[in-house]
Amino acid sequence: MRSSRALLTLLLIVVAGCARHTTAAGGDASVSGTWTIEGETPTATNCADVGIDTVRLGIYGAGGIEYVDRLEAPCIAGMLDTVTPVLAAGTYDVAWEGFRAGMRVAQGGRHQLVATAGGHAVVPVVDFVSGYDPSGTDASVSAHWTIDGVPPTNATCTALGIARVRIAAFHGTRAIELAPLTSLCGTGVIDTRPLAVLAAGDVVLQLQALDAHQTVLFSGAMVMEHLSVGPTHLALYDDVPVDFASSTFDPRGADATVGFSWTLDHQTASIDACDSVGAATVALVLFAHDDTARAHGIAVAQAPCSRGAFDSGAMATVRAGAYFAAIDARDAMGVVLSTASPSDTPFAVTAGSRFAVPAVDLAFPTTLALTLDWGNPVTGGSASCADAGVTTMGYALVERGSGVTVEQRGAIPCTQRLVFDAVRTPGFGAGTYDLSITGSSATHAWHTTPPQCTGIDVTSGAIVWDACFAGTP
Repeated sequence: MRSSRALLTLLLIVVAGCARHTTAAGGDASVSGTWTIEGETPTATNCADVGIDTVRLGIYGAGGIEYVDRLEAPCIAGMLDTVTPVLAAGTYDVAWEGFRAGMRVAQGGRHQLVATAGGHAVVPVVDFVSGYDPSGTDASVSAHWTIDGVPPTNATCTALGIARVRIAAFHGTRAIELAPLTSLCGTGVIDTRPLAVLAAGDVVLQLQALDAHQTVLFSGAMVMEHLSVGPTHLALYDDVPVDFASSTFDPRGADATVGFSWTLDHQTASIDACDSVGAATVALVLFAHDDTARAHGIAVAQAPCSRGAFDSGAMATVRAGAYFAAIDARDAMGVVLSTASPSDTPFAVTAGSRFAVPAVDLAFPTTLALTLDWGNPVTGGSASCADAGVTTMGYALVERGSGVTVEQRGAIPCTQRLVFDAVRTPGFGAGTYDLSITGSSATHAWHTTPPQCTGIDVTSGAIVWDACFAGTP
């Protein structure tokens, strides 16, 4: 990522990877500091322009980034002053960070902050500026489109007034166009492979069809994606073509902003909870107001399941109209795993408004997901199957109250993840479970010993995850 000024380095980083630790929190020193937007006092407008809604103080240490709960404020506040002590005495490496919808999108320069008992520490001012550039050398990108359900031709593109198609990246309300991510409408595809054109991190993308005057005529859902450090490839919309339809229902447009959120079986969405049920993304799907069967829906926005929420910010992405709505959890192939409707009546969406969809709880069967930490033969610490030298394994899951073996497997390829649920695992449900594991390599065999994998409590309807140390050779 690059910035047009040295004052600010813009980043795209998943916040879920930056846990809130507590080693810096304490009762010794209070903290204050200020920030500006493009050299001006923050306002709702200029905060939206740079794509920031919240500012936090990031504390950098050997264990990663820490956040202290009281060291954050809305972007428009322009300042933070805890008044009372929040930090333990010490010397810290800190930086102001900008967040949008829970995603870290900007980082100021780092400074050394000295906190003393009974003292007050002042963080230097930072100026958050625009200049966001998503280009990089980590990820190639592809997307496909059709017109009225069939591959486009120059004639059908002309009939709809489409001159070209692009994959736009968004920063706040600004759509950023990269030359490799554009194509003539009639090609039906954008595919940069083998060229990597985007940098690693979080990015908001949307496939758009434009006319000769650069007006967006049609678009796919607005999607939040996390790109790993390359080389990697992103197949936008899981390679499902976006259909630009001449006369059918299409709620995508530029009239209203949108936001929605979700939980999983009444639990906060997280990487562990989503992985446990196999949910990769969550999408907002809209249906025509007279489609009471909800048979023909179109996704208008999508985000990683672990994010727990989507917010288009100041970017309008929904056309004015009346719609039924559903929120779908989908696996990595786009298959719907769970769906919830926030209302039995249509929503009225008007131009210039915000379409705030009520939060939903996505239901899943009672689930237990276990991460297996194999023992490193040299250090004795946690290791992957390969690092531990484990090639095959076996396991038995026993319900403690009844003594019934719910599931048992013999020699299977070593894995670090076991998932049991009330649908795929006959006899599994609420209860207390003991798990025994065996492992073997070319020369060693071993098994787990209590108490690492015993007494695992599972309540009805819950998504439970735990870690089990599988032993050493």
